[in-house]
Amino acid sequence: MRRIDKPRPKRSKERYPKPRLQSSAAFESLALAFIEGLDDMGDTMEEILRTAVSPFRGEARLKLRKYLDDITADRFSDAELTRLWNATPANVVFYEQGGLRIFLRLIRDRL
Repeated sequence: MRRIDKPRPKRSKERYPKPRLQSSAAFESLALAFIEGLDDMGDTMEEILRTAVSPFRGEARLKLRKYLDDITADRFSDAELTRLWNATPANVVFYEQGGLRIFLRLIRDRL
């Protein structure tokens, strides 16, 4: 009996597919606020979050709010959000499932 091979599917030219979740310049700027220790930013979580968003004004503030609203929607997984966050220079790590999403929503609510 002779075996007939099916043609192999063509491979994508890109070795790795483009991630669904793309960073923004405003998000990268926000992450820069979290390079140093959180203790230097304030004594309470409220102070820390307000300090992190304080450089954003006007249109930049609105763009960051919309971006955070988009990425914290339930259509992106916690793993996707974590990959996005870990690609920034931020030193803050989230160990609990959903912790980063909650944190980003808290920031969004202060914009």
